[in-house]
Amino acid sequence: MCQITTIDGRTFDAPITLKVLTEWEQHTGKNIGYLATPDANDFAYIAWRAAHYSHKISRFTTFNKFKKITVGWDILNIQPNAVEQIEEWLKYQ
Repeated sequence: MCQITTIDGRTFDAPITLKVLTEWEQHTGKNIGYLATPDANDFAYIAWRAAHYSHKISRFTTFNKFKKITVGWDILNIQPNAVEQIEEWLKYQ
């Protein structure tokens, strides 16, 4: 779950899904293991995609615009653990 706060003081939660993490991997060229030591841009991208897919922002909100309209974002948790989800999924592929 990601908690996002906008410049107008609005706060909302957005779920972090495997689709969000897959897009982050494609965008950055990093793998999921890198999330053990992410940088602010990684968190921003994940928050942007999570907000997009949960319909908390317009689908036309670009990544740069999202960064301008938010004060911050916190990754609260990924339940169940994303790495464990992926490892389990890969076992059956």
